[in-house]
Amino acid sequence: MKDMFKSDILLTVIITIYNTAPYLGRCIESVMGQTYDNLEILLIDDGSTDGSGEICDTYALKDRRIRVCHKQNQGVVSARKSGVEIAEGEVIAFVDGDDWIEHNMYEHMMSVYMKEKPDMVTSGLIYEWEKEKKVILDSVLEGVYEKESIRRDILPRAAYDINAGIQGLTASVCNKLFCSAKIEKAIKNMDIQLTLGEDGAIVYVLAARADKIAIINQAWYHYIQRCGSANHTYGLDVFEKLFRLKNYLMAEVKKIGLEHKMKAQVDYYVKCFMRPAIESLFGFDLREIAYLFPYEDVPQNSKIVLYGAGTMGRSYWKCLQSMEYAEVVGWADKNYIEMQKFGLPVEALEDALRRNFDYIVIGINDEKTAEKVKEMLLEGGVKAEKIVWRKRKGFY
Repeated sequence: MKDMFKSDILLTVIITIYNTAPYLGRCIESVMGQTYDNLEILLIDDGSTDGSGEICDTYALKDRRIRVCHKQNQGVVSARKSGVEIAEGEVIAFVDGDDWIEHNMYEHMMSVYMKEKPDMVTSGLIYEWEKEKKVILDSVLEGVYEKESIRRDILPRAAYDINAGIQGLTASVCNKLFCSAKIEKAIKNMDIQLTLGEDGAIVYVLAARADKIAIINQAWYHYIQRCGSANHTYGLDVFEKLFRLKNYLMAEVKKIGLEHKMKAQVDYYVKCFMRPAIESLFGFDLREIAYLFPYEDVPQNSKIVLYGAGTMGRSYWKCLQSMEYAEVVGWADKNYIEMQKFGLPVEALEDALRRNFDYIVIGINDEKTAEKVKEMLLEGGVKAEKIVWRKRKGFY
């Protein structure tokens, strides 16, 4: 028998369930078997038609910590709201009915909560396919972050960390613990018609409001990847759903006064659903990678010569055309004649170098090729401090 971790703090685990009968027993038992003992387990049956509701009732007879709520099917946001409304715990966690958690997950996470009393504790995810597993952790370093460091170190990369190429904070609510007062506020007025990206609509809004966040770079939550599940199918209403998601997120961050700081992050989060949706519906291959201009290396209002008109160079060009950050006084590429045929304002390097510029930014991601260009520029008399190159990870 596992040693039990005793605590006076009640943790409410809300398991949302819709037609997951084949997986439900494993899910519920993984929560029942937690080494953290002081649990309230709420099974929210969202109008299941496959016998999941009856399975819930059976488990409620086995364990006094379990309560069941049967409701009309209205989606996961409504189900989570129902759970939060009746939860009695100081801390709230969520589990989806087809996933499962390792036996010591809440012991580890609650020990951090009890020490720090943050608004949110976040950990990693174990993506699990039939024959493969992959661990995804937050790219933000493990530790405790308070309001100033949240706004400095987390929010600018919460939904997308450009340097790491992944989410700064995983969007899932299921690998996290929430202070009940904070989650009640975050979920109370959520639109129950949010059916795409609804996890991030909780996590990123709550993070923006948080006074303290604790990050653990370990994973105990097994996120089961099933073909045909809601996470893998798209209908023609996907664009309306994404429009609803973006409007909701922008309205919420505007209430906090962070709409300008968070706009790019909201855009990234919405885009991560856009590409697979379009590819699924129309059969297009949208795998052309985009790269973000290295703003961190170039002061604002600089005069720039951009070298390279491939994928990265065109991405840099688009970045600079979309906002008034710096002036592109010249754009060069060795294949400038070919590029001009496509209507791009690209010229020979010697012509671009005649212009008055502060920096030459090399828009080439291959390191060896970029080094050759750099050597060519140095040999041509360009000072090293005026040459900017940085390897980038792409995003869609």
